[in-house]
Amino acid sequence: MEQARVQKLTFRASIGLCATSFLLVLAFWFSYLYEKNKTVQAAKKEAQQQAVSAAEEIDAELRKLSDRVDGIAKELTSGNLKDDQLLERLKNTIEQNTSFFTLGAAYTPGVERPTFDGEGTQIFSWYAPLYARDRGYLELIQVQDYYDYTEPKRKWYNRPLAEGSLWLEPFIGEFSKTLIAGYSAPFYNKNKEENKKEAAGVVYGSYSFEFIRNLIKSLSIGKTGYGFLLSKKGVFIYHPLDQFVDDKVSIFDRAKILKNPLIRETSEKALNGQSVVMDDISAVTGQETWLFFEPIASTGWALGVVYIKDEIFSSTESLKRKLIAISLALIAFLFFLSVIVFRAYLGRTWSLWAVSTTTSICLSAGIGFNWYLSLSERPDKITKDVIVLSESGLRSFLESGARVGKESKRDTIIYLPTGVFVQSVQFLDANNVFMTGYIWQKYTDGIHDDVSRGVILPESVTSNDFEMAETYRYKEGNVETIGWYFEAELRQNFDYTRYPFDAKDIRLRLWHQDLNKNMLLVPDLKSYELMNPTSLPGVEKDFVLPGWDVESSFFQYKINSYNTSFGINSPWGTNNVPELYFTIIAKRKFITVFISNVMPSLVLACLLFCLQIIISHKREKEALHFTALEIVSTSGAFIFIVILDQISLRSSIAAGGIIYIEFFYFILYIIILWVTVNAIILASGVQAPLIRYRNNILLKLFYWPVVLTLLLIVTLFSFV
Repeated sequence: MEQARVQKLTFRASIGLCATSFLLVLAFWFSYLYEKNKTVQAAKKEAQQQAVSAAEEIDAELRKLSDRVDGIAKELTSGNLKDDQLLERLKNTIEQNTSFFTLGAAYTPGVERPTFDGEGTQIFSWYAPLYARDRGYLELIQVQDYYDYTEPKRKWYNRPLAEGSLWLEPFIGEFSKTLIAGYSAPFYNKNKEENKKEAAGVVYGSYSFEFIRNLIKSLSIGKTGYGFLLSKKGVFIYHPLDQFVDDKVSIFDRAKILKNPLIRETSEKALNGQSVVMDDISAVTGQETWLFFEPIASTGWALGVVYIKDEIFSSTESLKRKLIAISLALIAFLFFLSVIVFRAYLGRTWSLWAVSTTTSICLSAGIGFNWYLSLSERPDKITKDVIVLSESGLRSFLESGARVGKESKRDTIIYLPTGVFVQSVQFLDANNVFMTGYIWQKYTDGIHDDVSRGVILPESVTSNDFEMAETYRYKEGNVETIGWYFEAELRQNFDYTRYPFDAKDIRLRLWHQDLNKNMLLVPDLKSYELMNPTSLPGVEKDFVLPGWDVESSFFQYKINSYNTSFGINSPWGTNNVPELYFTIIAKRKFITVFISNVMPSLVLACLLFCLQIIISHKREKEALHFTALEIVSTSGAFIFIVILDQISLRSSIAAGGIIYIEFFYFILYIIILWVTVNAIILASGVQAPLIRYRNNILLKLFYWPVVLTLLLIVTLFSFV
């Protein structure tokens, strides 16, 4: 009767706990989905708002040009602006609008225009004055002296005469030799008698696409998103990959190559004036993305914004904790469910083994899930340092007084563009890394005249390990570029606490030689095709780092403080000093460590389980003593192997504190002690009910669940 009552009580408790754990799973799951959806919608809304704001800003800037051109054309038509006042008006307008690249007019040859005094007419032959910016200065060009602007191929002149005011498809400027966006508007002579308008010429202006590129680059689309701009025909006007622009690739060509008709359909809607959002796979990074299209109303163009979805959850710790809570509640639910399904409350041996096996599998899955969460983390997403991925991000950092140093006068800072290209990296030991590659700097006349040429790698271990040789030097315009080849052994403070699930931030720290000057090294972003960290900018394409996966590379600023002035009166002082780093993030390949470290530990745990299985009190006394002694000897050999393996690991890593994989050894010590003590107690004849019950079955049943529970606990302790 007592046994039946216990079985009934166990059954009811199992049902209650099973239901409770199931409700916890549901509660945690719904909480996770709610927070995830809320996070997704917030990120999507923010990215879309960025696209809308950028499109409105570009549209407003472009309208500024079209309004000025239309205004001049209307005044020439009405006579409010005399022909002899045109040059002054053009000059004043372009001076007041520093973003304009060119502004001019072209008269139709042979057209009659009112004389300056308004009492007669005069015939204009070839006359096309143009004000253009050249390196910040205005230059007056008489276009008619260089080519026949009435030729059919001169669309900036002929199309507005035939079609009226319009934005032209972007083209390479005749004088600037760069891509420009132009707008043209016709002006007329009024024939009052016939109430007709006679075309007298066109007024036209343009933007340099360098200006438009800067507008798009100013977008803050997460850390790795980017924007692009399409012309009315779908041709890329701007894209992070310059090749798309240089080759005049259209988005319809890309849709055909990618075999993605949805991109074509979405692009057509955007170019027809609709705002569109679609899910896509980035052709630049290969990641899942949102693709936002916003029309530029004034031109018929479309702005595209790509937002990388990976960024949404990469640093959301609360979501990670909820996932872990779900996994723990699910393990509890499956445990109690297995008790009910296999009717373990009845105490049958096969039922108990079924529950033990099920529990062990669930615990193993829980450990594996935590490993997966750790492996899927992106270290570059959770850093507190300032990562620079775009011109806008750099400008935001430079304009922030709090970041650039409170003791420095921002208006006197000398910015020095600096680039890095890493060819090879080799780990020498636990904290030293050998790196080779190139560093270059760009010196501008009038800004860097009194600046010394050279760079310091302050983390180089000794002067013998640091070699830097100038490999090239050339000057283009007023900018001198100097490049050096370097080889250096760098001391790094690597964190091994999560080994073998660790990632290494391999940092190249850069100082300028003139510590006594108000110098700030800035990334030479224009020298890189793409600054998306996952595309590994500044890293050799065939980069080899055995045992590691190189995940990302980027420039970042770290705000450092010092307890010395280095013997000089530095403008930066000793606190809040911004320093430039080039960082490569590499994650250890788990499979390598699994084979060399985890697999032997797993095999040893299995052997110990086999020893646990054969321990039995149902033997003759001599045989029992012999078996116990043999098990003790075997355990001694095992513990010696574990100690040697742990010592070897510690000597190879030389890390302070306890690293994650060492807990495997600690658990093995516990198991070895468990098996040994179990054998000794049985051999001693001590009447221990826990051990004597059913031929020592309880310790056999608890072996894997206890081992895996301990491993799950230390995994949570190390990773959460």
